[in-house]
Amino acid sequence: MFYILSRFAAMLASPVIYLVGLLLIAVFVESRKVKRVCLLSVLFLFLLFTNNFVYEAAERWWTRDTLSSMKAGQVYTYGVVLGGFGGYNPESDQLDFNRSADRLWEAIQLYKAGRIRKIVIASDGTTHPDYGNAQTFIRQMSYLDIPATDILIEKKALNTDENAIYTLQMLPDLKTEPFLLITSAVHMRRSLDCFRAAGMNPDYHSTDRFYEPISRWESWVPDLTLLDEWYSLGHEWIGTVSYEIALRNEK
Repeated sequence: MFYILSRFAAMLASPVIYLVGLLLIAVFVESRKVKRVCLLSVLFLFLLFTNNFVYEAAERWWTRDTLSSMKAGQVYTYGVVLGGFGGYNPESDQLDFNRSADRLWEAIQLYKAGRIRKIVIASDGTTHPDYGNAQTFIRQMSYLDIPATDILIEKKALNTDENAIYTLQMLPDLKTEPFLLITSAVHMRRSLDCFRAAGMNPDYHSTDRFYEPISRWESWVPDLTLLDEWYSLGHEWIGTVSYEIALRNEK
């Protein structure tokens, strides 16, 4: 039930919902004053949510304390990569990666550098038993000289909370062995909350941080792709609040 409600609540994270809502109000209300307020609000919100510097400031505030705690020279038994970085195309029998693929790429680099011994994939679309293909994933990793014995896959989780629970069930020694939690920067705070609540205390390493060079004049041009970035960030805000409420109810 919590999973279903959280899916619906996640829709509120999209700025598009509010822009469209205000436009609909402006179309259907008769009051000119209300129309004007709604249209000015749409313009203001559009400029706000498509401004690179505003978004970067918000993301930096959210991720400031959860960027990386990797210890110098530490070799980790596991690198736990949280899912959400790709999917599987059965027509081509290939993996389709999305903008969060830095999670996997960072884990591969750390593995190659000898910083982690095994890569743990926590329930991703590339490996899910219903719509993914774990064997294709393992095969493609073998092209990078990563043996199947060094890839562990947890397939059951539907959300970040279950990522922590099911990964611990699969690897009970996560409570004793040093491991590194790897996920996107905006996702890391909620991920750490979930893993710590499950009794683990991982080091962490964030990936795919947003960065826009200040010197570029294009930075001041409204960027529509930021609407998706705001959705991801807003999703984390809503998810964090929902998770805290669920924990309090359990107590």
